[in-house]
Amino acid sequence: SWPLEALKAQAVLARTYALHKIKNPRSREFDLYADVRDQVYQGIRAEDERTWKAINQTRGEVLFYQRNLAEVFYHSCCGGRTEGAEYVWGGEPRAYLKSVSCQYCQECPYYFWRYPEQGVLSPARLADALGYNGEEVAEIEVVKRSPSQRVMELRVKFQAGFQTTISGRDFRTRLGAEAVRSTLFRLEQESGGWVVFGSGSGHGVGLCQWGARGMAEQGKNYREILNHYFPGTKIKKVY
Repeated sequence: SWPLEALKAQAVLARTYALHKIKNPRSREFDLYADVRDQVYQGIRAEDERTWKAINQTRGEVLFYQRNLAEVFYHSCCGGRTEGAEYVWGGEPRAYLKSVSCQYCQECPYYFWRYPEQGVLSPARLADALGYNGEEVAEIEVVKRSPSQRVMELRVKFQAGFQTTISGRDFRTRLGAEAVRSTLFRLEQESGGWVVFGSGSGHGVGLCQWGARGMAEQGKNYREILNHYFPGTKIKKVY
């Protein structure tokens, strides 16, 4: 149901991602997973006329950076700024996977979110979610953020007197990716516990899908969308 230009941008990226995985397969038996580990594919019954139109109108088109096939990523909603890949998965910075401003995803239902939706995370409940069953959290604070303000590291102190550090990604995984929707969050202590207030949904690297929708609704074509989120790349037709 989204604008065709947003679907075309997604088609180019899905094709680029798939070809990259063919060159770097998951195993000897298969190239990629049909779930969130790679690309969700729900089978032929989930296909529709509009997505096939986007596929056919971009037939053979993939994204290159200089002479190489680009390694591309996408997520649901960046919350106002995408993230540099090196702050999520490590490694050397890549010019086309840097953090860029996004003013187009504000219609996303998770542009702002709160966890829990009601009430607070009690000291015991938070400790249990972090894997310390039987303990209680005394203090928790963010000690390191990336330039895009995503949480990279937190310090947790427990009532028993010991403390530990945990990455923002690990914090999100332990509490649940559908609960803490991104690492672009802050923690606030309220009566009886803590509340996580955040923005966006997903890892934040590459294309913001809700942002692509917003750009398309403002009249941008798929080439302009891809150029915004992957600066310095070029679309090439390989078949």
